[in-house]
Amino acid sequence: MYNLERIITAIKDIESFFKTLDSMKIGTIQDLEEDIKYHASSMLCLAIINRTIDIASEILVKEAISMPAKYKEIFSSLSKEGILSKEIGQVMERLVEHRNFLAHEYEGLNKKMLIGIIRDVREVKLFVERIKKFIEKRQKNEQEAN
Repeated sequence: MYNLERIITAIKDIESFFKTLDSMKIGTIQDLEEDIKYHASSMLCLAIINRTIDIASEILVKEAISMPAKYKEIFSSLSKEGILSKEIGQVMERLVEHRNFLAHEYEGLNKKMLIGIIRDVREVKLFVERIKKFIEKRQKNEQEAN
């Protein structure tokens, strides 16, 4: 059985982070002129990506799929198992690269890069929808088995 509380909390966090990010109305480099928007949006992206890693890790554990050595590989493992499509897996892998940059090389971030990260991070919404469907299906199968 999945730790649904953990997954639901992570999904709610992601949705809350997106609500805040969307309220900032960032679409162009000029929208990042204010320092507060620049720094807040970068940290929101980092938080969103971190929560997707939490969700993916929880699923790997519950599905008894071996935990890879790198965060990036978590999503390819989920793709190989058919939990994520290959396309979503690849997008999520790219987001982990963005996450690593935000976490470890933040001083090298610029507005152009951040706009690209903000655009890419919106793909997490597809990941969340896929995970919701996967969990629903698993729960239904478990209920039918009992």
